[in-house]
Amino acid sequence: MRGIGASGVWPSRRGSLVAFGIAFGIFLSFGGPIQAAASIVFGPRFVACLLFAYRFIRRGDPRSHRRWMIRAFAVGLAVGTIRIWVGLFQGLQLLSFRDSFGIAFWLSFSMHVIAAEVWLRWRPWPGEGPSMASGIDASIAKAPPTGAS
Repeated sequence: MRGIGASGVWPSRRGSLVAFGIAFGIFLSFGGPIQAAASIVFGPRFVACLLFAYRFIRRGDPRSHRRWMIRAFAVGLAVGTIRIWVGLFQGLQLLSFRDSFGIAFWLSFSMHVIAAEVWLRWRPWPGEGPSMASGIDASIAKAPPTGAS
């Protein structure tokens, strides 16, 4: 595999990925610069998550593949949540239709990305036992039930 960088993504593809995200995020944003910034951040993130997931499944690492697919799913699901936020802003007459898109982009994408990362820390790979973030001490989790002989 020629030209693989430290991150595992080909430099030429990484550069074109960023250029593609910036071009669409800047020139085709309906919600102005706030939406453009969210598109520039989360568009390439979505594609990068998919590329990492593909790379890990090709290497035979289902654990890492699962984690990257959850991240990609979270960003993809956020697209639908944007419409809910826009509807709330419009229904409550808080923002104009155009202004609501920028705020809705940031709220939706940030909310889903954070939720995915929290999920990944609290839900370990099956068979690994409780995560450190769950607050359960591993020695307690492995202890036999009370009254067991």
